[in-house]
Amino acid sequence: MPTSERLVTVGFAKVLLVVNALVPAALLVWGAQAGTLGVNPVSYALHTTGLLALLALISSLAITPLRRLTGWSRLIAVRRALGLLAFGYVLAHLGIYFVLDRELDVGGLLAEIWARQYLLIGAIGVLAMVPLAITSTDGMVARLGGRRWKLLHRLAYVAAGAGVVHFYLLVKSDVSRPRVFAIVLVGLLGYRAVAHYVDLRRAARRPPAPRLAGATRPRFWSGRLRVAAIFDESADVRTFRLTAEDGGPLPFDYQAGQYLNLVLIIGEHRVRRSYTIASSPTRRDYCEVTIKRKADGWVSGHLHDTLAVGSTLQVAAPAGRFVFAGDADVPRIVLLAGGVGITPMMSMIRSLTDRAWPGHIHLLYAVRTGGDVVFAEELRYLAARFPNLHVCVTISGDDDAWTGDRGYISAELLRREVPELTSAPIWLCGPQPMMDAVTDPARARGCPRRGSTPRRSCRRRPSSRAPPRPRRPRSTTPAGSPPSSSGAPASASSCRWSPRSSTAPSRPASTCPTSVAPASAASARRGAVGG
Repeated sequence: MPTSERLVTVGFAKVLLVVNALVPAALLVWGAQAGTLGVNPVSYALHTTGLLALLALISSLAITPLRRLTGWSRLIAVRRALGLLAFGYVLAHLGIYFVLDRELDVGGLLAEIWARQYLLIGAIGVLAMVPLAITSTDGMVARLGGRRWKLLHRLAYVAAGAGVVHFYLLVKSDVSRPRVFAIVLVGLLGYRAVAHYVDLRRAARRPPAPRLAGATRPRFWSGRLRVAAIFDESADVRTFRLTAEDGGPLPFDYQAGQYLNLVLIIGEHRVRRSYTIASSPTRRDYCEVTIKRKADGWVSGHLHDTLAVGSTLQVAAPAGRFVFAGDADVPRIVLLAGGVGITPMMSMIRSLTDRAWPGHIHLLYAVRTGGDVVFAEELRYLAARFPNLHVCVTISGDDDAWTGDRGYISAELLRREVPELTSAPIWLCGPQPMMDAVTDPARARGCPRRGSTPRRSCRRRPSSRAPPRPRRPRSTTPAGSPPSSSGAPASASSCRWSPRSSTAPSRPASTCPTSVAPASAASARRGAVGG
């Protein structure tokens, strides 16, 4: 985590903002009691509260552009507080006018608003802010859903525009300050339009993500793939890179998060297993499965012991709906993984970073010890390279060398690591105890079990098209189940990561998209094997 984010927590930033924003209100009350507001104290109070409301509202609209330009993702945590402060000052502005200027005369107030253009425009701005304030809670975000909530809150631009026009029509002579507000607001609107256009252009230039429907290659494929490389991720986890037997592109398309089915002959037994594809679908020449060797794992042990470069496997692929293709209208996603349940998350992360997806990716990764962190070096590298990737690792076991987070994924950890959690889709994959434990903190933050804020689990459904039919996994993790742990990884740029604790060698840059091979013996060995 960057130093600035480590020193200032989200809670402290909100408290600091509110305290500072209420100082002018306290001074105004003090001045009214002391009689130091000038010859027309009501006019002075109206002008001050209106100006403060407009400042807070414009500041809230500037948060998203500042976040995108600077990469300071935690700025988003104070946006709603600024909006509520703006609404509070608007109510104070209206209350002072109604109580002290119109002397509680409702009929006179309505007649005055209808007769004066600047008051009518100001009233429109106030009405536009009412639904924004009502829907500012986490519960309302979850009820409306992220997309509808964002659409509704574009009314903030209507409110800001009405406030600027109201201010301009109100002043008699010096219009310099209303003009400054107008210039800033037009700049923010212009930035929004340009950013939207740039996002559309990037999406148009970006090669489409592999899709199950409409692909030029078979929707479901069955045949043999060759083991082209084997990588040791940790003491009991290996990655097997699979390619077409003829050395060409893969004979099927898949989406990040899907899995494939293996048909194996072990002795006299024919067995089937499903394994998540850990590689990125943007890499069309190969796919990778990362398998943990279980102590009592008959199939995982067989694969670890017998597969070698050049071996072939009977594969049926792809299958599964545990996917995310990088929707342009999703500002952030949350990936919660435990043990080797990291594999579908790694496929998503590799795919999204390959395509420079602009949204924020929050990975919380739980393992028992530092040595169980899979893809440690690659996660560290990608987080340093892509500021929108936020990785947090926590361990649940004993590891004296670990200096990062400890314990399980909790509501506190979610609050600390993921701003605007209730509006973000969540993907869960890990051992069943971890899945059950994570559900409670997620629901505590307002994430519904069903509805517009998706929370997906990696339980697999066998594909009816697969010949032969794969056996349904006994847990929510890929076969060769992960350790029972819960926590989250950290990265060089955004989290508490203990380099000493990560003893497992990780994938070199030559085997992962967009990376440069780390200068280590393990990496060099892998580069030679992976080719």
